[in-house]
Amino acid sequence: MLSLMRRYEANNITTVLKMMRLSSLSSTPKITENEDTEFRVLELIPSEKKFVNKKKFAITKPTVKPKAETMSVTQNWQAVWPAARTFHPYTVPLPLKQGYKNPSGVYPDKYANAELMKIPNFLHLTPPVIKEHCKALKRFCTKWPTELQTDEECEKHFPLEIISSNYCYSSPTIREPLARIVIG
Repeated sequence: MLSLMRRYEANNITTVLKMMRLSSLSSTPKITENEDTEFRVLELIPSEKKFVNKKKFAITKPTVKPKAETMSVTQNWQAVWPAARTFHPYTVPLPLKQGYKNPSGVYPDKYANAELMKIPNFLHLTPPVIKEHCKALKRFCTKWPTELQTDEECEKHFPLEIISSNYCYSSPTIREPLARIVIG
């Protein structure tokens, strides 16, 4: 690979030299092949004396405020946070704090807070959003049938069996068979 690169560089250099000779034939005296031509040295790290004071010519970009500071309090929150997702500090216009106090007695704020980013949260379930969901689901709801007054009639027409179990298990593994959903 290295030999191919060297051959490619050598070919490029010779073609550039030929082009320079052809272009210089018309305006300057002939350059013989024996003459040495100087090439500029490629400096990947320029020497310190060539640095120019760039502070005079520095272009400053305007800083953009975080979205959380420019957001309106009365905006449609469902459009901003439509579902459960990992916390993003620049999208939430609330001063959230979570975690242990640091030695100076201050809780970590929302920026770079690992506690807030660990699990998906329920910031999408605000009361106005829940009201909209209920309003959308209401059209699919029907009134309870008047014929089903007792539990026996309900079990006769709608045979459902609900099994629930509550247990406390302290183990470092997630391979507990009772924690799995078995469909069969």
